[in-house]
Amino acid sequence: MRKGTILFTVIALFLLIGGVGCEKDIQNDCYSGIIVSLNERNACNDIVKIDKSIDNGLSVGTNLAFYSGLFDRKLEIGETIYFKVLSYEKWVGPANASCLWPHYVAQIEVCQSK
Repeated sequence: MRKGTILFTVIALFLLIGGVGCEKDIQNDCYSGIIVSLNERNACNDIVKIDKSIDNGLSVGTNLAFYSGLFDRKLEIGETIYFKVLSYEKWVGPANASCLWPHYVAQIEVCQSK
């Protein structure tokens, strides 16, 4: 009886440890956002609209100004990007009718694509 209990415990523990290793590489601190504006030498901002947030993070629908030069490829309007927000502050500045304006200005870090 004792031998069976030990064997069962070892097998269950082995499966538990093995199952943790199979989890996908998920970055839970990464936002998903859609690019809604790019500065194409027109004095407008690079802006991403958050479409998937993190726990206790900025809300879905929030617009962030960011630096698109962080990405190793050319971004396009409508494209989905994944990023971490390192810091942000409320947008205070001039605005004109020809550009979209963000809610916040953010420093972001690029996440791996999902």
